[in-house]
Amino acid sequence: MVPLREQVCCLLTEYGPASGADRTTRRWREAFDAHKNHPLGQQIVPKIFLNATNEKALNKVSLDELKQFAADKQE
Repeated sequence: MVPLREQVCCLLTEYGPASGADRTTRRWREAFDAHKNHPLGQQIVPKIFLNATNEKALNKVSLDELKQFAADKQE
């Protein structure tokens, strides 16, 4: 089993060239796109905290896609 620190990816709240947040969002998107054809499926997509995710992430990822992998989702 993958340790929790590696399962949870928080899309950073500060956006800017130096923050790396756009790169984080892009890498998450790549994992999301790849999971459909990967033998491990959804296990390769890091969980995210929706409450800590900047709404600018929605420029690259839909809310429905994020909700599928939310660590803080409400049942």
